[in-house]
Amino acid sequence: MNRAILAIAVVLFARSAFAGDDHRAQALFDEGKRLLHKGDFTKACSKLSESEDLDPGLGTLLYLSECRARLGRYATALSGFRAAESLARSRGDSRESLARLRAAQIEPKVQTLTVIVMKPSPALEIRADGIPLDRTKWGSAIPVDPGPHTIEGLVSERHWEKTIHMDAGQSRATVVVPAIEDPPPKPAIEVRNAPDRAPFFNPQRIAGVTAAATGALALGFGIGLGIAAKSTFDASNELHCKSNNRCDATGVAMRSRALELATGSTVSFVLGGAAIAAGAVIFLTAPNEKKKIALSVGPDGLLLQRNW
Repeated sequence: MNRAILAIAVVLFARSAFAGDDHRAQALFDEGKRLLHKGDFTKACSKLSESEDLDPGLGTLLYLSECRARLGRYATALSGFRAAESLARSRGDSRESLARLRAAQIEPKVQTLTVIVMKPSPALEIRADGIPLDRTKWGSAIPVDPGPHTIEGLVSERHWEKTIHMDAGQSRATVVVPAIEDPPPKPAIEVRNAPDRAPFFNPQRIAGVTAAATGALALGFGIGLGIAAKSTFDASNELHCKSNNRCDATGVAMRSRALELATGSTVSFVLGGAAIAAGAVIFLTAPNEKKKIALSVGPDGLLLQRNW
């Protein structure tokens, strides 16, 4: 393995690992190489990965892939070396042969996971570690790194899940996804002509209450006019009229005013009483309307319908 690192270093000598001028990416790359030669693979991979994210480069990808191979993450390392090989080929870069050699060396060490689907269906979705698995890969060996891997099967509202752990010395594993089918539709239930009373205060009852309230106000106004007429008449008797109903000019005017007030009071009483009576008739003759409700339960849920 140390010879592989040395080979990469020799090929990359006098070449920049970056196409850009990102000093932070260069510093991370240099630190990652130092840690890789030191044998601190976990920290080295972290630095190299961050450098690759900041400024992708063929050299960084080769070192990062080598670092991951040292950690035993052969599936990820193989993918990186193949990507580096393709990139080098497209550029006419001599490092293509190095990437191809390292890919061939670690490929036998790659662990695989096979997902077997018992009952494929158009609606079925298979996910591996949260990522949808292409249907062409169902039943085929998928390169994976050591550690836990979760396989999911989803159909509509149905969900199946299983997590397995790939040990470092384990070469392959298989997960069988059982048949996952849509739940059967629920039988429809219908309830017809369920009575539902209309609101108590419908427009007719509101009109009746309004008429009665207006009549009550008129009665109150009539009472006020009657009290004023009585007070005016009594005042004329005390000051301006004698017991034989002979009055001076002021008394005559006061009695005339009292008569007008009494007449207004009578009219208010009559109109108020009529309005109250009319309001009562309107209120009491309002129809009790009924609505019809149709309730249905089916595969799509609960449906409530009203017929007005």
